[in-house]
Amino acid sequence: MSSQGLNSLATIIKRLEAATSRLEDLAVVQSGGALSFPEATAARPASTIISQRPTSPPPQAKAGSIASEAAPDAVPASIAAYDERIINGKLSVFLEQTKGLGQAKLEEQAKLVASLFQKTRSVLLCATACMKPSDTDFAALMAPIHATFNAVTKIKDESRSNREWSLHFQTISDGAGCVGWVQAPSSPAEAVKEQKEAAEFYANRVISTYKEKDKKHVDWARSYIALIEELRKYVLEYHKMGLIWNPKGGKATEFSLESVGGAPGKSSAPLPPPPPPPPPPLIETTPPPASSGGAALTGTAAVFAQLNQGMDITKGLRKVEKSEMTHKNPSLRVSSTVPARSPSPSPTSKQPPKPKKPVSLQAKKPPKKELQGGKWIVEHYENDKEIVLDDVSISQVVALYGCKNCVVQVKGKINGVTMTNCQKTSIVIDSTISVISITNCQSFQLQILGTAPTIQIETTDFGQVFLSETCLGAEIITAKCSAINISIPTGSEGDFSEKPVPEMLRTVIQDGKLVSSIVEHSG
Repeated sequence: MSSQGLNSLATIIKRLEAATSRLEDLAVVQSGGALSFPEATAARPASTIISQRPTSPPPQAKAGSIASEAAPDAVPASIAAYDERIINGKLSVFLEQTKGLGQAKLEEQAKLVASLFQKTRSVLLCATACMKPSDTDFAALMAPIHATFNAVTKIKDESRSNREWSLHFQTISDGAGCVGWVQAPSSPAEAVKEQKEAAEFYANRVISTYKEKDKKHVDWARSYIALIEELRKYVLEYHKMGLIWNPKGGKATEFSLESVGGAPGKSSAPLPPPPPPPPPPLIETTPPPASSGGAALTGTAAVFAQLNQGMDITKGLRKVEKSEMTHKNPSLRVSSTVPARSPSPSPTSKQPPKPKKPVSLQAKKPPKKELQGGKWIVEHYENDKEIVLDDVSISQVVALYGCKNCVVQVKGKINGVTMTNCQKTSIVIDSTISVISITNCQSFQLQILGTAPTIQIETTDFGQVFLSETCLGAEIITAKCSAINISIPTGSEGDFSEKPVPEMLRTVIQDGKLVSSIVEHSG
C-alpha cells in the first residue's frame, strides 16, 4: 500500500474517533448518567454501537426528610376535573367579573353561588368514598346546599326594588339551581341545561341593555352562562346517568373531607418527582452488511439501519415497464374488471327515514306525578280534572308533558312552570318567580291568581291566558303562535276583557333598517 493510501486511512480513523467521542458526549448529556465503552488500545471500528449502562436505582431518602414522607391520597379524576374546570376555572372567572362591577350585594350573592359549588364538591367527594345513602341521609347531606340556595333567592327577592341591578340578581338566582343535578335520578345534564336556559333569559336582557353602555356587564353575564355550560359538560362526561356512588365505600353519615383529600387545589406534601427520561436509542454509525449470516436487526436498530442506507434504500424497487402503464395503454383500462359491490350497504350510505308510527297506534305510557330533585314531573295524564300540587316550594319547578284534556292546579309560590306537547289542558297557578313557558301545545288555558314576571308561548295554537289584577305588569312573549287571547280583569265582579295577541305584522325599510308594526283592520 502506498504512503498516500496510509495517510488517507489514518485521516479517516481520526475523524471516526472524533465523531465517536462527540456521540458519547451527547449520550451522556441526554441520559444524565455515565456511559461505558470498552477500553480500546487501537482505533475503534466504524461500526461501533453506543450502549447505555443500566441506570442505578435512586438513593433512599433519609428518615425525616420531605421525600420520605407519605404522599397524600390521590384525588379522584372526576374531582380533579371538577376543581380544574369549575372551581379554579369558570367559577373563578365569574367571581372576578362580579368583583369588577363594584356592587356589594351582587358580590355577596356571587359568593353564595361559589359556596354552592364548593358544597357540591363535598357531595361529589362523598360519592367517591361512600355507598349510596338512604333518602333520609341524602336529604341531610343536601341540607347545606338547600340553605345556601334559599339565601341566594332571598337576596334576589330583597333587591326587586333595585331596578338597575334587578336583572343581575334574577340571572344569578335562576341559574343557581344548576347544582341540584346531584339529586336527579337520570339525565342530570338535562337538569343543568334547563337551569342554564332560565338564566339565559335574564342574562340576554342584561347583554342587550349594556351592550352599548358598559362591556363589563356583558362579560359578566356571559361568564355566568359559561360557568353553567361548563358544569353541564362536566356532568355529561362524568355523571351522565346520575351521581355515581362507590358500592364498596363506607357510610355517607360517617364521611369527612379529611379522609379523601381535603380542600380543592391543596395538598399536605409536595408531589413526587416525575419519572426519569427514557434511555436514548441505539446509534449505529454504519449499516450492517446485507449479506450477513447473523440474526436480523429488529426494533429501533432496524429502523436506523434502513435510514442509514441513504439512496440505496430504493434499490429493491422494480421498474414498471411502459407496457404495464395503464395511462399509456388504454386497452389495459378497458379490460380491467370492477370489483363486485358488497351485499351489505355502506354505513355512510343514505337510507330513507323510517316512518313514524301514527299517534293513534302508539302505546300509551302510564301517567306519572313525582318530585325528581327540584322538579315536579306531571306527564301522560288523560281526562283527569283533579291534578293538584300543594306541597311545592319556591325552589322547585313544575314540568307538564304529554297531558290531554286535564286540569292541573299548583298551590303555592314556585320557581317556574313549563308545559310541553299538551292538548286541551288547563293549569291554574298561584305565583311564580320565573318564567311560565308553554311550547307546542294545542287549546290550552292558563290562569294566574297571583303574580308572574314573564309568560313565554311558542309554536302553539288556540290559547287563553287569564291574568289577575296583580299580574298586569307581566311580559308576554309569543313566537309562531295563532289564536292566543289575553283576558284582563275589568272590575271587582270577576269580569274579564278579552284581547287578542297580534299575529300579522307589516315590515318596511327605513334608513336601512327593518321597521315592523301591527296590521290593524278597520271597518
